[in-house]
This record gives sequence, structure tokens and C-alpha cells, in this order.
Amino acid sequence: MRKESEILTRRLAEFDVTGKVVAVESGPVISRFEFQPDPGIKVNRIANLDNDLALALKATRIRVVAPIPGKSAVGIEVPNRERGLVYLKNGLMDENFENHPSPLAIVLGEDITGKPVCEDIAVMPHMLIAGTTGSGKSVCINTLIDSILYHSTPEDVRFLMIDPKRLELPMYNPIPHLLRRAIIEPKNAVNELEKLVAIMEMRYRDFAREGVRDIDGYNEKMRKKGGRNKPYIVVVVDELADLMLTAPSEIEENITRLAQMSRAVGIHLVLATQRPSVDVITGLIKANFPCRIAFQVASKTDSRTILDMNGAESLLGRGDMLFLPPGKGTPVRLHGSYVAADEVSGIGQLIARIYLRELLSDIEGDVDEIITAIIDEELWTIFVDTKDVAFEEKRRALSNIISVEKIDEIIDAGYYPKLSETEVKEITLEPETEFTVDPLFEEAARLVFRHQVASVSLLQRRLNLGYARAGRIVDQLEAAGIVESFQGSKSRKVLVERQEELDAILQKYTSP
Repeated sequence: MRKESEILTRRLAEFDVTGKVVAVESGPVISRFEFQPDPGIKVNRIANLDNDLALALKATRIRVVAPIPGKSAVGIEVPNRERGLVYLKNGLMDENFENHPSPLAIVLGEDITGKPVCEDIAVMPHMLIAGTTGSGKSVCINTLIDSILYHSTPEDVRFLMIDPKRLELPMYNPIPHLLRRAIIEPKNAVNELEKLVAIMEMRYRDFAREGVRDIDGYNEKMRKKGGRNKPYIVVVVDELADLMLTAPSEIEENITRLAQMSRAVGIHLVLATQRPSVDVITGLIKANFPCRIAFQVASKTDSRTILDMNGAESLLGRGDMLFLPPGKGTPVRLHGSYVAADEVSGIGQLIARIYLRELLSDIEGDVDEIITAIIDEELWTIFVDTKDVAFEEKRRALSNIISVEKIDEIIDAGYYPKLSETEVKEITLEPETEFTVDPLFEEAARLVFRHQVASVSLLQRRLNLGYARAGRIVDQLEAAGIVESFQGSKSRKVLVERQEELDAILQKYTSP
């Protein structure tokens, strides 16, 4: 470091910039030389010499911080000859992260001195991420998600994942933390965001009824009353640009509304894009995302779009980032934690194994062997996608190791745990009220009477119906008193035991 310090001082002196290097901080990726200029030297002159300094030090890129916030020195950040790798496990094992009370604590990476950095999404409360292909943006999203999964259960945190690229986020489909499987079609994202706005409004009504101001107050009150808490919801979008191309006005409207109002009810947004232009990161979106991360971008214009300042164009790529914390005007340079794709897949499979063991706890046989087969052959997909082209084939394969009734039970209850805001509500319809039933209502009633069990998948298979229509018929059977109400993960029992009783009920609802 002494040699580089001498080269820097000598090169700057050639441009009449005199002073001395007073300190050097070295980390896994870069070293920062703190240069203290002599009195009368303008710091802007040093900032304009970055290319000359890079040439003198034989460095790929140099970033000049003029001045370092809180110090009477200029920072000259030079890439190390040998670049170190920042592993996610180092951050997960850090004392600050392990002892962090928030379920939304995340590991970002290490600072320029090699110290692990953890933050809290609940404080941010929303995050904007931008960077070119290969800059480390998608890896950052994975480390963010994996950090939360490391210390939070589905009762604490749920995710809504939107990935038009179809490459990264679908790997998390097996885990129960999701609200639904990752959305890969941009046209479906609008509907899901609108549903989330509705959930936000319902939560505000629930909070008002309980006399609390935010999700922490509500959950604390529920703990004292023995009620059910509300989990945080983190929305992760990996490529905002694709969504903005599909329905820009609807996407912007829903994102803006959530960003403005959702913090108190525990909903937080993480948006990522590799094209940080003003038509993607609009002024309205940008104004509501105080916390931002910029990886390497193509130009100073892109850097100003995401950070409101230059600097991101001088980053090194592969996880090198500028992190702008909320409420601060100066970004901090960090080196993002790395997690490999096979590690992400392994984390998802581990959590899925634990969850499947819970779902299949009442079956006979070697549960671990059954779960291994379900995961290795990806048979779990039938639980989350009944429209899969391979649904029937996988269902037959799965029925060889667990019962058809158990398969239908999981499908009917839903693989992903339901939020209290979206659970099926009991229908209170009396026979005397005007009640128009489905044309297949009678056939469905006789079908479930014969089997003495009711499920949406049973009606789908036997009556060749879509999921939505079959679900409506089951609700009508419940309202008519033929089947019991929704019982969580259990199949619905048929309440009618005698043929004469069934005929009498059908006459009330199907007679002209």
C-alpha cells in the first residue's frame, strides 16, 4: 500500500495537487486511500483526475469521493489486485444480524473495510435496485430473500414474487412463505398488485377496529388476546421494465399507492431493473422509494436516475454497489454477499422438506423417502398449479406413494398457507332467499353424496370443470347445508346421510 500511496501523491503533484495520504482502508474488493490536500487545493480538481490516476496505478477503474463525509480528506478508491469473495454465510453469522429483532433484517454484504452490513427492510421501508446485466442485481435479490428465510417463518413473513424473466424467483415456488407461486406473466402482475392493495385496505380497517396504528401494535395486541397475527408481506419484482412495458399506468398507480400507504400495515416493496431510465423509474415511483441500491450502470445518466448523483458508472460489477440508506444524501460503497444458484435451490428444498413433513405427518410409510421423491421428481407442482400440462401424469405418479384423498386435501386447502384477509368466508344463505345455483349443482350434490366427501378437485375431475366454477359449486353446497364449512387443510365432510334428506334439499334449490 505504501508504494501505491507514493504513486498517487506523485501523480497528483504533477497536476499541482499537493498533499499526503493520511490513511488507507482495505477490504475484500477495493482499498480506499484518504488523501488530505494542502490548504488552497480545490477538491473538484482531484475528482476530475480519476482517469489519470487509474492510468498511473494500472487500475481498471477508480472512484473519487470528494470529500469523504465527516472527514477532511478525499477518498480515492482503487480495486485490489486480487479480488476477494464475500460469502452470505459471513453476514448470517455476524452478531448484529443474529441478534437483530426484526423478521425483515437482511444481509447486504460488507463495507470497504470488510465489516458485514445488515439492514432492516421495515425501516427502509421500500427499496429500489438497479444495475446492468452481470452487475450482481439478481444475486442481491437472492441474498435479501435468503436472509429473511434464515430467521423467519411463514407466520412472520410472506412473499409475493414477480419475475417476468422466469429465471430466478420461480426457484422459491416450493417454500410456504409465498402467497402464491412466482408470477411470470406481466399481465397477471397487475391483478396481484390490485389484490395486495385490497389486502392493505382490509388491514387498515382491522387496525382501526383494534385501535392500533401499525402492524407491530396489532400483532402485540393479538398475542395478548391469543388471536392470529398478521405477517409482513414483501413484494419482490425482478425486472420492473417488463411490467412497465405491459401496463405502465396500472403498474405505476398500484406501486405508488402501496409505497405511499403500505408501511404501517407491514407491506414492503423491493423493485429491481437493469434499465434505470425515467420511463421505468418514473418520478412518482422514485419519490416513494427513499432507499436505493445502484450496481454498475452504463452511464452517468443512469447513475443519476437511480441515485440522483454520479458514481455508479465507476463501479466494478459482480456485486460492487452503492447503497443509499433512507434519510441520507450520500451513498455507502458495499460489496454484495454472494450466494450460488445451487445454494438458493438447496435452501428452497430444505424449507420445502420441513413444510411437506408437516403436511404429510398423518400418512403411513417412510415420510422422508416420500418427501425425497416428491421433491426430486418435482411432484409438488400439482399442489400449486392444477392447470399444469403434466398435472394428470404427476398426479398419477404421486398417487402411487400417497393416497388420492390426501392429494385432494392439500390441493383443496391450498399448498400455501392462506392469509386471514383471503381465507374463505362462510356463506350465510337461507333456502327462502333468492339463490340461483349452478346448472350442475344437483349432479355435484349427488356426486359428493356418493363419495361422502367434497372437494374442488373431485368436481374438477368428475364433472370436467375449471377450478373457479368447481369452487363456486362447493360454496353453494355448503350454503345448502350439504357439506360442512371450510376446515383448513381437512377435506369437507358431507353432512347429509340419507337419500331422502338429499332429495328434499335438492327440491328446494332446483325446483322451477
